[in-house]
Amino acid sequence: MKPLITVFTPTFNREKYLRRVYESLLRQSDRRFVWLVVDDGSTDGTRDAVAAFASNENGFEIKYCHKKNGGLHTAYNRALELCETLLFVCVDSDDILTDNAVSSVLSHLNEIKSSDTAGFVAPNALPDGNLIGGALPNADNVHIGELKYRYHHRGDVKMIYKTDVLREFAPMPVYDGEKTFNPVYLFMRADEKYTLAVLREPVSVIDYSTNGMHTEVFAAYESSPQSFAELRRQFMRDRFAPPYAVFRNAIHYVSSCIFAKEKHMLKKSPRPTATFFALPFGVALNIFIRIKNKGARL
Repeated sequence: MKPLITVFTPTFNREKYLRRVYESLLRQSDRRFVWLVVDDGSTDGTRDAVAAFASNENGFEIKYCHKKNGGLHTAYNRALELCETLLFVCVDSDDILTDNAVSSVLSHLNEIKSSDTAGFVAPNALPDGNLIGGALPNADNVHIGELKYRYHHRGDVKMIYKTDVLREFAPMPVYDGEKTFNPVYLFMRADEKYTLAVLREPVSVIDYSTNGMHTEVFAAYESSPQSFAELRRQFMRDRFAPPYAVFRNAIHYVSSCIFAKEKHMLKKSPRPTATFFALPFGVALNIFIRIKNKGARL
């Protein structure tokens, strides 16, 4: 059977969690997928663990790629270079797939045949079975921004994309020395042009008790300022964002530009007026972050 989905797992020193992902893949009722593990420079036993999984009779292919540590966004960039299937989904080492996840997605392929549909969006579930943020809206297709600001859905969701769609907007920018860049940037780029078909049932379960790759946010604001500034620019472009959201992102944008010593923040902003009025608040936020980080280092 030709694989149709690449299940991409980025990992950095997460060996002890990979078995959970692997076992959820073994439980899949449909094996038309590839498991692609992109190791972002791990120094633990990740390579050996994945090799042990691959030596079994799994019914699906396992691919492993080790790269120099560069952050989650660079793992995404590499995964999209390697992906050879129609669909692409990230299943973090904190996640597991529901037993019928692959089957459920592939049974709805007709719903994304349209050239303006990028893939699927599905709710995520907690280990107790409750949907994170509740059910998705009763709509056939949505934009990510629409989901948040029109339907007020605040829970994590799982997005399954056509690989070719993501490649239109990849690779994500990589700034020297910066390793924190949220891949939602890539999805928001796609959201400007495409919608996602809505799936009702969850395809993944997230356990928030395991620390993922995104921790120490205040430190990241200071260590990856160009990345955060670019992300805030993208958020400000969201046509569904109300004025308060645009202004909030402008404040964060100003703070990141100060950290990055960006002299042309107004010129580079997609919302220069909002950014101008956000200047004093962004300065205050920048000072607050510096104080928080200084306290954490003591």
